[in-house]
Amino acid sequence: MLVIAGLQWLFGSTALGRAFRATSDDQDVAQLMGLDSRHVYGLATGLAFVLVAIAGTLQGTRTTSHQRMARRFCC
Repeated sequence: MLVIAGLQWLFGSTALGRAFRATSDDQDVAQLMGLDSRHVYGLATGLAFVLVAIAGTLQGTRTTSHQRMARRFCC
């Protein structure tokens, strides 16, 4: 929930969030306003990789803890 709240804040309240939204809405106009779309897309990709890493870590923790619990109570 913290990650979702952080993303909501990032996209809604920061200059980076405005740059993400502007570039995704109309790349040509965003470039006319001074945004480097390649840089913005690179930052978006980096943010996506961070989110995937967080999700993978949480999934790995969940899977590992369930396997330990299963070994304890089974057989």
